[in-house]
Amino acid sequence: MRSFSLLASLVLAASLVAASPLEKRQLNSWCIIPTNIAACLAAYSHANVARISAIENFPQSTLIGGIGDAYRHCYWSARMTIDFGATKANQIGDRYEDEGGNEPEDKAMDLANNAVGRSVGLGATGADKEAKYSSADATCTQMANNNLLTTIR
Repeated sequence: MRSFSLLASLVLAASLVAASPLEKRQLNSWCIIPTNIAACLAAYSHANVARISAIENFPQSTLIGGIGDAYRHCYWSARMTIDFGATKANQIGDRYEDEGGNEPEDKAMDLANNAVGRSVGLGATGADKEAKYSSADATCTQMANNNLLTTIR
């Protein structure tokens, strides 16, 4: 078990080096606790998928405060909820926002879209995780396109 923790810590450290400043907030001190490493690595992966999807689906939007950002938080929280439940997704999402760097209005927007994403994740349909991720992606995309997510810009 100790070798897994050491390996996971090294992977986490490598992820921190490669992460953008925005992504580094997610990989905070809570994530280096051995019992949290797996969830944090999964959350980082989900955040990366959501960020890439936001860039692809909303290229005209800013990823800070705009519809692309709202979609990204919705989809990220939905994926985490599908993967390890709403409680853990909420804990990670809140810690991410508490790490600082956001203006109060940005934080409120992100928390609102994270909550929507958890609901989307709980309602996602499909026979397996990948199908549920697709369902969540479609729902968050539809909500973004219909201005049903919170934005500030």
